[in-house]
Amino acid sequence: MTNPLYQDPIPFLFMRGGTSRGPYLNRADLPEDRDALARVLVAIVGAGHPQNIDGLGGGVAVTTKVAMLSKSDEPGIDVDYFFGQVAVEEALVDFKPTCGN
Repeated sequence: MTNPLYQDPIPFLFMRGGTSRGPYLNRADLPEDRDALARVLVAIVGAGHPQNIDGLGGGVAVTTKVAMLSKSDEPGIDVDYFFGQVAVEEALVDFKPTCGN
């Protein structure tokens, strides 16, 4: 039986830039499926609680940003950047913005 409290570790770098902060992750360490990815990011940030007590989020939009990086397949480009804005009080992730800063 699998322990429901067990979580697979995911390496990350926690960084601040400008007025925002959040985890930077290797895209290869995360699920490809967007719904599964959203669930992982919600758990990392702690979305669903106004203070994000169970995660790395800080209870406001500028502290619930997640950047996912990968090696680019495009000639002349080294890194691909994928962004997720995690909601604070809802278990939602918006993949449309690019950061806002």
